[in-house]
Amino acid sequence: MLKKSSPEIVSLVEHYKKRLGKINLTFSEQKSGIEQTIDFLSPALKEDNHPRIFYHGKPTQDVIILTHGLSDSPYYVKDIGRKFYKAGCNVILTLLPGHGRVEIGGKMEEEKLKRKWRKELDIAVDISKTLGKRISLGGFSTGACLSLNKALRDPKLISGGLFLFSAALDLGYIAHGTNYFPFAHTIARYTDGQLKSIGSNPYRYPYLNNAAGLEVVRLIDETWKRLADQKIDQPVFIAHSVHDTRVSFGGIQTFMTTHVKRGFTFLISENIAHSQLVLKKSIPLDLNQKHGVRDTPPANPKFNWMMENAIRYFQDEVVGKEKK
Repeated sequence: MLKKSSPEIVSLVEHYKKRLGKINLTFSEQKSGIEQTIDFLSPALKEDNHPRIFYHGKPTQDVIILTHGLSDSPYYVKDIGRKFYKAGCNVILTLLPGHGRVEIGGKMEEEKLKRKWRKELDIAVDISKTLGKRISLGGFSTGACLSLNKALRDPKLISGGLFLFSAALDLGYIAHGTNYFPFAHTIARYTDGQLKSIGSNPYRYPYLNNAAGLEVVRLIDETWKRLADQKIDQPVFIAHSVHDTRVSFGGIQTFMTTHVKRGFTFLISENIAHSQLVLKKSIPLDLNQKHGVRDTPPANPKFNWMMENAIRYFQDEVVGKEKK
């Protein structure tokens, strides 16, 4: 059983203290569902925007790290994490630098932000070695691209699979390495004025500027350069909506047909938006806040079907590969 004094927990607490200041660590156990949830809370973070671990009480054969997208928080991948937990995994939900804060300040404009995001995945993978023998990665949008990027940087460490949702691999507006600036508004509303942390959606920022979008474009460009002409060894599950106007399916199709040895694409033809894909429940908005969207982000009506396919793929291609 993980405790506050466990080396991996101490390491994570110290890491988050450097980033966020004070950390309030809470452990909750349930008789059903998640046996133990470890929450890394901080006054610097908005409510329910924090990193967490879903833990079975002991190391498991499989552990998965799930990473959220640009401008949002681990809340967006929480229900995906619960599905993998029920499938037997210990689950780590990361919080990328610059995200989830009560005060955004200049955190999304910091120099070398892409490197800090990659470093966050490196730290999560190091911690995951104590929670499971076989490491898988998954993520939403930018988090999906970061997951692929990590698998390319350290392929031997990622011995499980990749589970990518609305993966930001091609933004439609760019040829890799050129024409960066039109991208930012495809991920979130942006402003050239003062950025805001608090908006109608409690789990993401209402605005971003071009600086954050530019970092994602650089990440995508770097990831394609790392792919080059190789095929990756990890099995890959990708879920995508054909009505996603923020991320082009073209990049996903190229990736799956050219660079993946074993893969499964779950393509939804219904009118499901980019961030809607990962939501099991609709997000209630705080319309007292003047910044941000005014229409409630709806749930994905195919969420359970999508995750049934993802978990079945995990069981067949990751867990089951030992039997093949």
